[in-house]
Amino acid sequence: MMMLKYNLVLWVSLFAGLILYPLHTAKLVVTTEVSATGNKTEFIPLKKAGNLILVDATVDGVQGTFVFDSGAQGIVLNATYFRDSKKTFDTHSAGISTKKINKQTKKIDRFELGGLVFEKIKADVINLGHLENSRNIKIHGLIGAMLIKEFETTIDIRNLQMTMRPIDRKGNLLEQFNDTIKYHTQQKIRYANNIIVTTIPINGKDVCFCLDTGAEHNVIDYHNHNNIMETISVTNRKILRGAGEEKIEVLYGIMNQFYIEET
Repeated sequence: MMMLKYNLVLWVSLFAGLILYPLHTAKLVVTTEVSATGNKTEFIPLKKAGNLILVDATVDGVQGTFVFDSGAQGIVLNATYFRDSKKTFDTHSAGISTKKINKQTKKIDRFELGGLVFEKIKADVINLGHLENSRNIKIHGLIGAMLIKEFETTIDIRNLQMTMRPIDRKGNLLEQFNDTIKYHTQQKIRYANNIIVTTIPINGKDVCFCLDTGAEHNVIDYHNHNNIMETISVTNRKILRGAGEEKIEVLYGIMNQFYIEET
């Protein structure tokens, strides 16, 4: 076993969220319900802004920069650039503070990511202006895990490349591929409610974490069992912002026990 110490914030939420940035690459394998045209391997260039992973994509002819956010359930568009899009209805969703966020829903006719094309998919439309202001870049939206569900996806942070290899419904590669990369650790994941989750033992308790590449902080719910919370040394407070315009004051500290099995 490998024990790691992580800085994190405590947060009142429905689940504990954690993002782990690997030294070299991370591989995700899940199956899908959303289909993309094409059955060949795609190599998607990545960019970074702080801890955010960025990709270029096109929505109905509008090209822009998107945050790859595996904690998002689908596609989220920035209302700044899609004000006059085909909005179907007004609705609300819960954000990081569990308060409702005003959003609208748009039907995308054609979404292009590298050589992949997704057609007739729905997206939420919210204000992401604060995210742009904090990074001083244009962000047209967020891309969730829904779009990588048909692929074995390798995210290479060091070389800024995402490789998407198509798989069948059983998770088998459609193209033969000899993976020569040596991974330091392997962690089982599963797909729940359109997000990627994994279970990690902390001080004798199994904790369900969301693998959220769009989070810039490690976050855990303070309603967890006392065995888990007693491993955390709180150092101060800070303001945490969600995908919308909401923000919440949270406790900040260090988790002293975090185990991942070495391969």
